Amino acid sequence: MQSAYKPKQNIMLILYAFIAANISLIFISSAQAQNTSASDVYRNTEEMRMEVAAFHEADFTTIPETGASETPIVLYRHVLQKARLVFQRVQWLRYINGLPVKDIPAFPVRNITPTDVKHLLDDILSELQELRSNYGIEAVFPVSRPASASPSEIYLSLNSVEVALNSLGIPELSMNELYQLSNTITSDLEKIRTTEGIVTPVKNAKNATNKSLTDAYDEAFNLLTKLKMLTQTPGYDIPGGVLLPVKLSSGSVSSADLATALNHIIAELGAIKQTVDAKSPTEFSPLESGKTPTDVYNSLVEAQSIVNTLL
Repeated sequence: MQSAYKPKQNIMLILYAFIAANISLIFISSAQAQNTSASDVYRNTEEMRMEVAAFHEADFTTIPETGASETPIVLYRHVLQKARLVFQRVQWLRYINGLPVKDIPAFPVRNITPTDVKHLLDDILSELQELRSNYGIEAVFPVSRPASASPSEIYLSLNSVEVALNSLGIPELSMNELYQLSNTITSDLEKIRTTEGIVTPVKNAKNATNKSLTDAYDEAFNLLTKLKMLTQTPGYDIPGGVLLPVKLSSGSVSSADLATALNHIIAELGAIKQTVDAKSPTEFSPLESGKTPTDVYNSLVEAQSIVNTLL
């Protein structure tokens, strides 16, 4: 005799199978996250570098020297922030080639791992590969996985990608974009103040006038020094502390150099936000027009005034 059909029992079996499958996926994703190494991430950056080099070869152009004289001391949070800057430049390249563009992803509030960086680099690599047809390229030579790599080596490789991208006809970073970065910094600092329940008024200095790109760059380093002081205060410590990048000599500062310094600050603020449990991720402030180096300078002075209320 055939057994009677039991719909409720079958539904429960299907439900259990669905739950088991999803649990398996969670464990697989967790294992993949743990197995992402610095070598995997470095291979990604080198694959990106090869893609952009192929674009230059197709255009009969030469990639300029990076100008990096010293190896930076960085952590994965700085690497991820540099990757976000490269992502932004890739979107510009796609735009001038008539391809759709994406918004820059938010900077998460958590301890940044190689997996976080690789996820973004995978996306960037895919965005670059979609440009192949624009340059008449069918394939690029594969890149082997190195035996080892460090965050500093990954950062330098990303810097090479950025320099190569910038010489493919992409507009130089504008003062509006630099102000967007500095304004994002003050926004993140205000999030920290709100989380800490600090209501002390911010004492803003009188707005300066006629400031140069170099003045704004110097002010970015003054802010980094002040953030280093903050993280040496109980309750604001971050993994590895605030790392001060190599400062360029006066007179040789470009908009890309200032952007690098500002992105470095955003990376440190992300770590501070994690320490104080300010959960809102870092997202770029809206882009405003008509900005000058003076506006960026004054924004960074304001940021230091906000830090003073935390010290």
